Amino acid sequence: MDKATGRNVTKDKGELRIVQVNVNNSARATDLAYAAAESREAKLIILAEPSKKHRGRHVYGSKERNASIVNVKGGSVVWNFTSGHNHAMVQVGQTTVVSAYISPNSTMEEFEDTLDEIARNIRKKTEVIIGGDFNAKNPMWGGQTNDERGVKLAEWAHQLGMTIMNDGKRPTCIRHNGCSYIDLTIATAGVAKKLSEWEVTEEETLSDHELIYYKIENTEVETKRGWEMNIALDRVKIGNAMETRWHQEGRPSEPEEITKILATVQKKAIRKQRDEIGMGRPYWWTERVEETKSEANRKRRKLLRSRKSGQSQPELESIYREARRKLRAEIAQEKRAKWRDLCSELSNDPFGQAYRIVARALKMPDPRVELTAEQKQGEFERLFVHEGTEGEEQEDENISDARELSTEEYRRAISRIKTNKAPGPDGLLPEIP
Repeated sequence: MDKATGRNVTKDKGELRIVQVNVNNSARATDLAYAAAESREAKLIILAEPSKKHRGRHVYGSKERNASIVNVKGGSVVWNFTSGHNHAMVQVGQTTVVSAYISPNSTMEEFEDTLDEIARNIRKKTEVIIGGDFNAKNPMWGGQTNDERGVKLAEWAHQLGMTIMNDGKRPTCIRHNGCSYIDLTIATAGVAKKLSEWEVTEEETLSDHELIYYKIENTEVETKRGWEMNIALDRVKIGNAMETRWHQEGRPSEPEEITKILATVQKKAIRKQRDEIGMGRPYWWTERVEETKSEANRKRRKLLRSRKSGQSQPELESIYREARRKLRAEIAQEKRAKWRDLCSELSNDPFGQAYRIVARALKMPDPRVELTAEQKQGEFERLFVHEGTEGEEQEDENISDARELSTEEYRRAISRIKTNKAPGPDGLLPEIP
C-alpha cells in the first residue's frame, strides 16, 4: 500500500520494458503492437500515428492525436501527463517517457517549434526517454542521407545532453521503393547508461515501420496489483494455515493478533491477481493468428533477402502483400468471434466480463493519472470549507432557533404521506404514523 496515494502499489527497483512503432493509423497494426508488448512483457507502448479510434483511460495522446503512450493494461502508475503539440509525455516512476511524431509535410519552423516545446517540458528532468518518428535523416543514426531536419535534431539532442540510442544496423522504415532510419530513441545520460537490448526487430507489424524494443534496467518501477475476489475461497487452505499458525504461536487472544493471522491466511487462501503485464497474448490471439503471422514473417524475410541481392521481386511483392492481407483479415475475424462469445455469455453472467467492458467504456475517457499526496491535499483544501473560516462564522450568525410545529401541522403533513411505499431512513412504514 502506498501511503502517499492510498492505492495498492508495489514499488521496487526493476526494469521498464518498452516497445515503439509507427502504426500508420492502422487498427490492425495497433493490435499487433499490443500483442508484441504483451509477449515481451512490456509495460509501455510508444506509438506514432496511432489509429484515430485508439483512445482509452490508459492511452495518453498528443493534442493532434498523432503520438501516444499506452500504459499496457493499466499496470503501471502514471503520475503526470502532458499533451503537447506532436508529442505526449508521462511520468512512470522516476522515468519521463515522451512519444513524438512530426509529419514529413511539416515546415521547418513547425519542426523546430515541436523540438522547443519538448525541450521546455523535459527541462529539469534527469531521466527522460523519447521515442518517435521525427522524419529526420542523419548518418549519425543510420543510412547515408543527411537533411536539414537531421542536422537540427542532432544539434538539439547535443544541446540537451541527450544520446540517440539507434545503432544504425537495420532501417526502421522499409518501403517498396527504399528504406530509412527515421524512428528514433533518444535518452538523457541518466537513462542511456541503464538502457539495454535496444533492437529493431524483424517481425511483421502490418506497417511499413519496424518495431523497436528496449528496456531500462535498475529503475524505479511502480505497479498496481489487486485481489481477484470473484472466486471461491479455498477452505482447505484456510484450515491448514490456521492450524499451522495456532500450533506455532498458540491461539490468539488480542484483536490485533487475530487481524494479523487473518491477513496471513488470506494470502494463502485467495489467489493473487497475475501481474497486469506479461499475460502472454491479447484475448483475441489464437493459434491461427500465430500461424498466419509466422507465414507473413517468412514471406517478408524472403522478400527482403531478394531486395538485398538486387533481384527483381514483383512476384514476391505480390505474395507478401497477400500474406499481410490474410493476417489483417484473420485478426479482424478473431476479434469479432471473441466479441460474439462475450455477448453470448450475458445470459449466463449479466454482470460478467461483457458488463465490465461496457461499464469501462461509459466512464470518462480521459487518461488516468494518479495524484500525489501534495496534490490530494491541495484539492481537499480547495473543495472543502474548514472549521473556523470566515464564511462559516458568517453562516452561524444567521442561524436562528427553529420553532416547534403544531399538532395541526403534523396532521396535515401526515395526510400527504402515500401508503404502500418503502420505509424511510427511520425504517418505519408510511402506515405507522
